[in-house]
Amino acid sequence: MSEFPYVLFESPQEAALQFSSEHLPLTIGDGKERASMIYEIDYRGQTFYFVKPSKAYYHDNCIPAAVWGFLKGNHQWIRGHFYKTPIAGFVHTHPFCDCHGSSAFSKPDYFLLDLFRFRSTKKGWPLVYLASPSDGTLYLAKRQDKQNVRVRLERFMAPASEEQRYRCHRGKR
Repeated sequence: MSEFPYVLFESPQEAALQFSSEHLPLTIGDGKERASMIYEIDYRGQTFYFVKPSKAYYHDNCIPAAVWGFLKGNHQWIRGHFYKTPIAGFVHTHPFCDCHGSSAFSKPDYFLLDLFRFRSTKKGWPLVYLASPSDGTLYLAKRQDKQNVRVRLERFMAPASEEQRYRCHRGKR
């Protein structure tokens, strides 16, 4: 069997951090969100997590990536093998701009918690992560006592500078 084509991580948070460190600088550069599902896989007798590379989405919306990942389901054909790959989470970036909250989860971000609950394999999953350019931090969205909660997890890079701020006009580039 050929080697698995994606980097494998021991936790969803490790996968989210790796994705964020690679893709947030790209988002800061062009003002477009990036996103990926985080998949769980049993590989060679162990449970791992992986993300796929992301393309640039819209300036203020990467929800199509989440919906596509949700519709795609819990199985994938990878290098000639069929794998069960439940969704463990969703990680995305926000732009650093004038019009949008770069470190706050949006209403659609919290909506994903409800949408993904249909595919949940574990209590409290899937997880929704946000990489923020304003402070270089990874955040986790949660529901607690029916309230939307943002949990600060880990700072992984320096904040974007004011010179890097994207001057948007209500989301139009």
